[in-house]
Amino acid sequence: MGIGGKMLFARRVEILDISIGGILLRMDRGLEIKNEYALKLLNKDKSIFLRGIVVRSLKTGKRKFPSGKIIPVYDVGIKFTNLSNEKLSQLLKYIDVHHRGGYNRDAVHCLSGLRLNIRFRIDFPEKAYLSCPEEYSVKELSLCGMLIESGYPLEIEKRITMEIFPPKVQSINFSGRVVTCTPVSIKESKHYDIGIEFVEIPEKNTERLSALILSLLN
Repeated sequence: MGIGGKMLFARRVEILDISIGGILLRMDRGLEIKNEYALKLLNKDKSIFLRGIVVRSLKTGKRKFPSGKIIPVYDVGIKFTNLSNEKLSQLLKYIDVHHRGGYNRDAVHCLSGLRLNIRFRIDFPEKAYLSCPEEYSVKELSLCGMLIESGYPLEIEKRITMEIFPPKVQSINFSGRVVTCTPVSIKESKHYDIGIEFVEIPEKNTERLSALILSLLN
């Protein structure tokens, strides 16, 4: 159809180490070097929101689940960007609370002096999420939903913030619910046909969607 789009969802990641200069994550997919991502760290009852650019992305192994499923494992290095004084203070407190070995006044003093190369292991690696935009192509489209092609599977019933980019038309934003996810193999490549139901579309975007479908019918 010549229509592409992006979907945005939070992917849980494991923190390997962290400093005020950046963070090393372990996750189930690689990321493009120089792309910027948003990161959310959970610190007790508060959340820290940071942004950073990917400077390293390497496949380091595989992980096997009790179900027998095997997935690749990647180590991804991200350099923090636009770290304000407030964000820096929050990050210092996060490192102080969570790094292995407990409180270390000398280390925190070095950090406050902006020594970026001091890195710490974290005790709670599961409490971090990376906002990952992923691209897809639209195969079928209606007022109720669409069929897309993606390189990654999606969980049934999952709700996702999505956007489609029609040619020469403003983008259309909405929330979608995953209703089907079917693996499709062509030679050595594998992708997924995913059925999406529209669940929340702003009124102006509903009008754009209607106009788009009419233009496709003509």
